[in-house]
Amino acid sequence: MQYRDKIIELIRSDNNEEFINWVQQQPLIEQPDIMREFKQIMTELLENAGITEELKDLEDFDKKADAYEESILDEQLASLKLDIAKSDLDKQMEEVFTVVEGMREYVIECIVTNADNAAEMRELAQHIIHFEKESGTYDPKNWEAIL
Repeated sequence: MQYRDKIIELIRSDNNEEFINWVQQQPLIEQPDIMREFKQIMTELLENAGITEELKDLEDFDKKADAYEESILDEQLASLKLDIAKSDLDKQMEEVFTVVEGMREYVIECIVTNADNAAEMRELAQHIIHFEKESGTYDPKNWEAIL
């Protein structure tokens, strides 16, 4: 009922465009409640005026408001799921970069100390450098010890 006075004011102004603009400016999640409140006010006004035929036009109003509210909630849920998926992806990418960093350090150590697997580590270094360049994380300073 928090919008009752404003809805009545807009109904009395008989300016449909102004009413629609005002509703669209309200928070999306509150718009179905505004629609329900509008229906209630219109029902009261029509009943008080003794106009019963027009009440039939308002019968489906609640169903439409419910459907609109459900679509808003579905959209918000989808948006939330997308945000969660992006966050999960960011965490996974961070884990990948952490693993790559650890691999880089191990590969460099093997090459610098001329370990038994130094030749294989040089080949692996090329693959890691390629991955870093493709992901936009390549920094030549990280590879100074072997370049």
